[in-house]
Amino acid sequence: AVLTSGVARRTTNAKFPPIFHRHAETNRRFLSAITLSSRYPACTPYWRSHSTKQGGRDVFKKRSKPVSLSTLLAGAGIDIHLNDVDPNNHPMSPPLHLSTTYSRPASGHYEDHHFIYSRMNNPTRQLFEDAIGSIEVADSPKSGTQNNKDVLPPPTVCSFGSGIAAVASLISASSPSGRGAGTHVLLSAGCYHGTGAALRTMHAYGSGGTTHEIVSMTDNSLQMSLRRKLKEVTVRAAAEGRNIVLWIETPSNPMCDVTDIRSLSEMAREIEDEVGSREDEDLGGKVVVAVDSTWAPPIITQPLLLGADAVVHSVTKYISGHSDVLMGATCVSSSSRHGTWLASNLRCVQASLGAVPSPFECWMALRGMRTLDVRLRKQCASAQTLADFLEGHPSVAATHYPGLALHPQHAVARAQMSDEMYGGMLSFEVKDGTAETAMAVAARLRVIHRATSLGGTETLIEHRASAEPKGYPVSPPGLLRISVGLEDVNDLIEDLDIALTNANS
Repeated sequence: AVLTSGVARRTTNAKFPPIFHRHAETNRRFLSAITLSSRYPACTPYWRSHSTKQGGRDVFKKRSKPVSLSTLLAGAGIDIHLNDVDPNNHPMSPPLHLSTTYSRPASGHYEDHHFIYSRMNNPTRQLFEDAIGSIEVADSPKSGTQNNKDVLPPPTVCSFGSGIAAVASLISASSPSGRGAGTHVLLSAGCYHGTGAALRTMHAYGSGGTTHEIVSMTDNSLQMSLRRKLKEVTVRAAAEGRNIVLWIETPSNPMCDVTDIRSLSEMAREIEDEVGSREDEDLGGKVVVAVDSTWAPPIITQPLLLGADAVVHSVTKYISGHSDVLMGATCVSSSSRHGTWLASNLRCVQASLGAVPSPFECWMALRGMRTLDVRLRKQCASAQTLADFLEGHPSVAATHYPGLALHPQHAVARAQMSDEMYGGMLSFEVKDGTAETAMAVAARLRVIHRATSLGGTETLIEHRASAEPKGYPVSPPGLLRISVGLEDVNDLIEDLDIALTNANS
């Protein structure tokens, strides 16, 4: 039985397979470890078939243009499984499959499309992964592929029990297969402190094969320096049988720096060609371009369409969007230079190490996805208004938000982030630059909540320096980070104004 909107239902009509096989075909992707099954048209949004009854028969028509990203999001998890149910009587909430194990055929032989054990794959998790895959490559004005039939097929998507689990799994999967030589990560300066902590932990408690260094990826004056560094480490990695991961976080947490994904992806491919990196997955010297796009979900930025090999999301944040799900996801391009072997490795890591989300988390994340478009558009608009207000406040020394004309990477943000949406996150520094004043401002707020995390419906503020590990600072002492929620922006402005004006009184 399956829970569908609270109703337990069993299908016995021979026309439909038993409920636990209803999504069995989607498991084929796990076993092939490359791309989504083409039998799910909603996962490939560029052509959607519709039927109408005329003269007692079905007449199928094709859309003249792609289904929009907002339409895909509104039906996340609902349309994807229509091939396995009666299209005239399908549930409007996706099924929740809680079973951990599936019956074995009498022959003892599992077919390619069969489910076996929930750690390896689960129908509800598959619905979520398919939905994420569809929106990562849906047409976008910024992708340069709008109304182009030669669009990217859906990526391979693996979901995990947290965003950091997704990060660690992708780093592990980037190592040359079977060699155990490890991976060297070039980590963008100013990125989320948890990513650096994960890399240090992998180095300390793993084989020691995972190493990293921090480099600037946003300063145009340092681009030649970055190119020299990348070429240097790629040559060394090829000799050592290791791979390189160019880890981009854009916008960065918490300084809101924006990195040009397309430019760095092209740089990585050029350097591989110069070094003579070979495509054999067992050999080193390959540069995997990975993007943490948690602050810029697919309706804002689609890194795979800009040349990245993989994109990571902390689903906990905007995609789920209600501060009640702990989850992560990694999407690997099906058409990039390293997509095939990287997807195969990642599937192996996901199934073997088992850091997977529960079916209920996946179901909750699908529910959150269906309102992502409307939530994030309001959050972006409110964040822009708040940034404009803070930029002119006498008690604020600096405001960090990509939508501000004076932001150092504003031009990159305009080109890379869709519909003039610059995200729902911003940060600012108090006038005297001290932690004491910043904490005093946060303490006086009444509408905005003091809490970590981001992307939910409520507006949150956090003094980041005091939350970061000692010895590894990312944030200035006087910086406060804001995750903008769905409240009336005028209430937020008044709350901040009162707190800033009276912080030291």
